[in-house]
Amino acid sequence: MRHFTKQEINKLNKPFKITSVCRLDMVEVYTKQGVPEAEANDKVLNYTNDEMEAIARQMADAYCETNGFWDSLEVLVEIFDKERKGDK
Repeated sequence: MRHFTKQEINKLNKPFKITSVCRLDMVEVYTKQGVPEAEANDKVLNYTNDEMEAIARQMADAYCETNGFWDSLEVLVEIFDKERKGDK
């Protein structure tokens, strides 16, 4: 089994941000549901930061649990691997 240097371990474990959710995203959801924009803005402005963080956590969990994360990552790894090899 290969032993990694501390630098390699740090590089392997370095996280990269995938996405985020903001209150404007939620306004869009409400307006798509037929809620007037002014009312949607009022609703969303009443969400606390703790509630927004909870929504973001649950979205991340749902993304991983439905395999959307892993399926997308698998496809993108293949695409980038081919591009790096010049196989485009």
